[in-house]
Amino acid sequence: MICVCRKPTEISHNFKTWIVQLCLLLIVMCMTASLSKAAEAQSKILLINSWHQEMPWQKAFEKGLKTTINTSKANILIFNEYLDSGRFPSKQHAQNFRDYLVTKYAHMHFDVVLTEGLPAANFLLNNPDVLPNVERLFVERGFHIENVPTIPIGFDFAGAIAEMDRLVKPKTVYVVADTSTKGRKLRLNTFQEALKTTQVGFEVVYLNDLPMGSLLEKVSNLPEKSAIFYLLLFKDAQGQPISPYRAVQLLAQQANAPIFTHWRTLMGSGVTGGYLLSGELVGEIVGEAAIAIVSGGPVPDAADAVFGYYYDWRQLKRWGISLDKLPQDVQLLHYEPTLIEEYKGHFISLLTFIVGLIGVAGWLVYSNRERKLAVDALEHERLGLSKDIQQRTEELIESEKKYRSIFEASRVGFALCKMDGSLIECNQAYLDIIGYSEQEALKLTYWDLTPRSFEAQEIEQLESIEKTGSYGPYEKHYIHKNGHNVYVLLNGTKLKGIDGNEYIWSIVQDISERKQLEQSKTDFISTVSHELRTPLTSIKGSLGLIVGGVSGRESGKSDQLLSIALGNADQLIALVDDILDLEKLQSGKMELNFEDIDLVQLVYDTVALNQGYSLKYGVEFHVEKLTQDVHVVADRVRITQVITNLLSNAAKFSPKGCMVHIFITTETEMAKITVRDHGPGVSPEFKTKLFERFSQEDASDRRKYGGTGLGLSICKTIVEKHNGEIGVVSEQNEGSTFYFTLPRLINT
Repeated sequence: MICVCRKPTEISHNFKTWIVQLCLLLIVMCMTASLSKAAEAQSKILLINSWHQEMPWQKAFEKGLKTTINTSKANILIFNEYLDSGRFPSKQHAQNFRDYLVTKYAHMHFDVVLTEGLPAANFLLNNPDVLPNVERLFVERGFHIENVPTIPIGFDFAGAIAEMDRLVKPKTVYVVADTSTKGRKLRLNTFQEALKTTQVGFEVVYLNDLPMGSLLEKVSNLPEKSAIFYLLLFKDAQGQPISPYRAVQLLAQQANAPIFTHWRTLMGSGVTGGYLLSGELVGEIVGEAAIAIVSGGPVPDAADAVFGYYYDWRQLKRWGISLDKLPQDVQLLHYEPTLIEEYKGHFISLLTFIVGLIGVAGWLVYSNRERKLAVDALEHERLGLSKDIQQRTEELIESEKKYRSIFEASRVGFALCKMDGSLIECNQAYLDIIGYSEQEALKLTYWDLTPRSFEAQEIEQLESIEKTGSYGPYEKHYIHKNGHNVYVLLNGTKLKGIDGNEYIWSIVQDISERKQLEQSKTDFISTVSHELRTPLTSIKGSLGLIVGGVSGRESGKSDQLLSIALGNADQLIALVDDILDLEKLQSGKMELNFEDIDLVQLVYDTVALNQGYSLKYGVEFHVEKLTQDVHVVADRVRITQVITNLLSNAAKFSPKGCMVHIFITTETEMAKITVRDHGPGVSPEFKTKLFERFSQEDASDRRKYGGTGLGLSICKTIVEKHNGEIGVVSEQNEGSTFYFTLPRLINT
């Protein structure tokens, strides 16, 4: 027989292991019991929504509901389901949805079933076998359901009408409505009943069930003192479903009168605003009702808590409506602050900095005075004032720290130099101007930074500082570490150090941007003078020859001279037109006449109008064929102007015999026009300035191609006012491809 004897340490180890495993088992059992009790105590709510979850109203409603539930102490879990009746209205879809709910929640207990919207309420009433023993609660907007518990969220069209009348005092109000269903007819009837209760003096015109094209044409030609009240559209010009949000966007693009409505979720789509029903506030009320039902309390009354005053600042500005006319409790959306409002904090910080700087300067003067008194006292009482000396020294150290922080944080360059120009100390702003690190800058000589061409000017400034103790302000160049010149403005003062040596304290400002603006102005004056002088000289010469009789009685010769004069006069008119167009676009005074345009036909027409450029420069315009129609809402004249500018540039810069290609392509919501040439291309450093005013790669009078440098800037502004984009893809010596986009008009 073999006996196995275990050591005492091994037995002790196994015993400890058993104890740990037993404790872990008890902990798991306790946690499982706690979770089971928590799950049993948790209340469950099923929310059946009428629409799909991406609808703005649905998002706002769910946000308010979840906010109220999550911020309360109630332990409630919400399950969301979406009937999506707007996109799927068929009975078969409703039956499939019913089967889906019955199967999914067959073994789950709910405390209450909520419905949001009339389609979801009707679905639950028509399918009583869906969760039959669970309490129902219907949330209805503007409709009443008999014999069922309901949270009524009524329409307040009267309040919305009164607010519109108060704000703009219209003579005529055009009501845009859709009556294709019973619910939509009921909405219009509710509006008409509310209108009867209001004391307004305007005329009402109903634009019901119109095709989108006719409706857009109507609202773009409304008389003065008109307003539009939008009661939701659900169909486009082809009778196809369209979201109310997209419909009001199309209306806002064409309408020449402000648009009012009743729903907060339409804000941001071109609606001016008004007294509106908030989906988020409705969700909060429903959340409170759900909590009350679960806890056995009374259901709250929504009353007027779901309405408020909301306005879009951009639309108020568009229609010239003063902010002073808005109610005190208004919520102003998309507000763009003024320059003073936007930079108020910066102004206050700057003022605080200046006041602080003055205080620091005063403190420094005071500290220096105190130090002198301490030194004088030290001569008389050296032995008894050691403690005071230490205190004053600490004050000076603190003062030096404050000075140093101001010195380093300043955006203006400061430099302390010897009289020979060698640098002793500088701040970061100065180093940013010259591009060197502090270690590198301390090794530089004066002429490492200053071109020798300024030697005479430097001698003059040194004479000034010797005579007056200061120099400048004067302008010069610094040579940047990268090799380019930096325009700077300098002034300074001669100081005497505690070591007895003299130093120069300089203030340096980078004025490169100002110089660039001055150069742009000079280039523009030179360009305009050239563009005016050349045709004027030709006109004067031609007319002089005719008046002087040099052309004789030959009418052909006279006609030729007059043609030259006429051509140059056209150049002058084009130059003046460019300048006037630019001024109108920049000041917002240019009116754009938007209309439905066949973009393909417009391109062909514009190419035909510009065949003169093709013949003049010996190139061929070729439009790539497009099989489909492309329609946009745009100003025909201004888009023709953009295409003409791109064609004329392509013709001017392409070698003779080359072909200029024009493409028309489409994307999801945008149409794109592309003009590709075989010219010299655009240099990388100039590409970023190409669409700026007066920008030309060669701005001298002797430039090869002519022009004022305004055309592409005007094109950019026109395209952006059409909510499009303009750009260029170009490599030097490989040609350029200019393009611009416009929003498409879909299903027209």
